[in-house]
Amino acid sequence: MFVNTSHRIREIAPLLAIVALGIVTAAMVATPTMAGGQPSLAQLIDAAEAGNAQAQWSLGVVHTVGHEVPRNDAEAVRWYGRAAAQDFVPAWSMLGFAYFEGRGVDRDDAEAVQWFRRAAEEADPLGQYGLGSMYAEGSGVSQDFVAAARWVRLAAAQGLPPAQHQLGLLYAAGEGVLQDDAEALHWIQLAAEQGYPPAQLELGYIYAEGSGVPRDDAEAARWYRLAAVQGEAEAQMALRDLYMRGGIGPEEVQDVLGVLPPTLDVLVDDAAARVRVRHSAENGYAPAQLQLGLMYATGDGVEQNDAEALRWTRLAAQQGYAPAQLELGYIYAEGSGVPRDDAEAARWYRLAAAQGDAEAEYALSQMYSTGRALR
Repeated sequence: MFVNTSHRIREIAPLLAIVALGIVTAAMVATPTMAGGQPSLAQLIDAAEAGNAQAQWSLGVVHTVGHEVPRNDAEAVRWYGRAAAQDFVPAWSMLGFAYFEGRGVDRDDAEAVQWFRRAAEEADPLGQYGLGSMYAEGSGVSQDFVAAARWVRLAAAQGLPPAQHQLGLLYAAGEGVLQDDAEALHWIQLAAEQGYPPAQLELGYIYAEGSGVPRDDAEAARWYRLAAVQGEAEAQMALRDLYMRGGIGPEEVQDVLGVLPPTLDVLVDDAAARVRVRHSAENGYAPAQLQLGLMYATGDGVEQNDAEALRWTRLAAQQGYAPAQLELGYIYAEGSGVPRDDAEAARWYRLAAAQGDAEAEYALSQMYSTGRALR
């Protein structure tokens, strides 16, 4: 049985992540009236203004990603709308994502469902995936995992990586389908092999935990690395976690993140990475909770807050995460934002040391030698 899949079933891939996969990079494709190659931006604009629906859709994508023009969600929606008015089905899906994410329009889940449904009924894979995801999340419709599985399966069969990943999670959790680890692994692996970072991360978890497969730290690290080098913050944290438990050596972490443990820090120097860290922390991922605690402790990307640092570190420590138990020991030993409490510090050091954490063992030995803790 796979673990920790329930919250991820309900996650809908952001439009920009889908575009990054090359699924909807229509701006890079010649329109029907431009045989012979990729159009220039000027040609694309001319064709769109002349009423070519594919060119209008392509121009919407250009404004969504900011390719050769400043990113402009409102302008993207305007062009998607013009293409949609001509019944260009892929534009319906793009409008669904725009309304779901509030890109260039006010967020409106019911409106998103309408656009996704129109596209899905015309067999557009993005529309099928979008509609299935809305059923899984219960956004704009009543939550219905059977309907979610039906629509996501149709998109997955057309090779859409986010849909393949989500179908795998549905099988892992037994939501809308009979629980089946083999099917879960099959669909997640298909998505991972297409370069979809969340699926690569998931496959790393599967091998790290031995969920339905023999545990294999080397294979887990391989998939974590593939996701991490694409900027997947949770995969960067998972690599750190794998190193901390001795599953991989420091050089394997340095190869991806460019730093050596024990000074390893997850890269959270941009807003998107910080959002991913917080999201993972709020969904109970212990390494992310510790990272968020460290961010609050140092004021890294958030307002410095000792109380929040303590809260997030404690949440991770209470899950048995040794690095967080060690950090909580430091907090109490130093009185960082809390009254100094040697007994509490020693308690957390012992819990981490019992898991083989060498730093915790050393910190505990120092407390014994200075009389700050009793054996």
